[in-house]
Amino acid sequence: MIKITAYQGATVGVYGLGLSGLACVRALLAGGAQVLAWDDKQECRDEAARMGAILYDFAALGFDKAAQASQVPRASQAPRALIVSPAVSLTHPAPHPIVQAARAANIPILGDMALFAQAHAEFQAHSNEPAPIIAITGTNGKSTTTALIAHLLNACGYDVQMGGNIGKPVLDLMPPNKSGKTIYVLELSSYQIDLSPDFTPHIAILLNLTPDHIERHGDYADYIAAKWQMFENLPASAHAIIGIDGEKEAALAAQYAKQGKAHLHTIAGTDKPKATIYAKGTVLYDKTGALADFANIPTLQGAHNLQNAAASFAALRALNIPQEKLINAFADFPGLAHRLQPVAHHQNIQFINDSKATNAEATSKALAAFENIYWIAGGQSKQGGIESLSSQFQHFCAWRKCTT
Repeated sequence: MIKITAYQGATVGVYGLGLSGLACVRALLAGGAQVLAWDDKQECRDEAARMGAILYDFAALGFDKAAQASQVPRASQAPRALIVSPAVSLTHPAPHPIVQAARAANIPILGDMALFAQAHAEFQAHSNEPAPIIAITGTNGKSTTTALIAHLLNACGYDVQMGGNIGKPVLDLMPPNKSGKTIYVLELSSYQIDLSPDFTPHIAILLNLTPDHIERHGDYADYIAAKWQMFENLPASAHAIIGIDGEKEAALAAQYAKQGKAHLHTIAGTDKPKATIYAKGTVLYDKTGALADFANIPTLQGAHNLQNAAASFAALRALNIPQEKLINAFADFPGLAHRLQPVAHHQNIQFINDSKATNAEATSKALAAFENIYWIAGGQSKQGGIESLSSQFQHFCAWRKCTT
């Protein structure tokens, strides 16, 4: 667990006590803060109380009375900050009432990634251990790329701390150890970046962009802006890795290049020789020639997974890890459950579980990776339906629509 000492002796509010919220409570209490916590669910409140938090209903009681809940004399003012769950809306469809109340009281609204950034700055100030941060965002492929980078780094002997929007909440990760080989590999959603606009990793990866979470951000432009915040303030020493398979992403890469920052790496899962690393067929290339052939790696099939692999190659290259160490590690990647996951093989039929593809854009990548497909799909319809997938139907062995 990572301790948050920046609020030692002060009061901090935590609203939303899911996994990341409870991790915030633990980290703040361990660092000496007094925590006022609330969630609509009784079981979540009970868990926070067991940890030592003071239960306080911000929405009902307001921030002006929060000081009265304080049990520490020097923490007799309103909370120094309010930590909210990524699910709490900041702007759309309307600011959550707790957000409106905190803004009215001039209380900073933060997320768990902002707390992690504060703790990491303290690590850097008091230690010679570099503990670099690799942060991965994008609409699709974040989890696979995060897990793949972590897998490669583990194979190279690093102390990998992986979390964020995958696996453990970021504050449940461990602080850097004394080996000097700790690396944080973090998957970040637009919600998390929205709550941590000043967060600056050492290596920032943007895989791709398609319209998503519009109900939270208002429109596609604001969704892109939320993701792009992570790149706005990158220092000159940082590395930006940007997928350029799409026009929007290519425009952002060009925008970043115009800023004159040296460490830009462009990647593509398709044949784009202008990219730093790109795919042609099943082979990844850079300007020196072929890097690796992924034809026989079942967990990394399809152009989208080649983009994920290209991002991973670029990230480890930015860390000066020799590429010859990576080739065998790529072949051993087990993949992630529900993401193009090979689950069975009977006679000449391979069964693939891709149930994590919950939108047409994600599904199109999986369907494009195979021929002679029997596609079994279900669930609730999303806006736009599956019409955009019609070009993939030519790969189907049969087509039958079933309703229940």
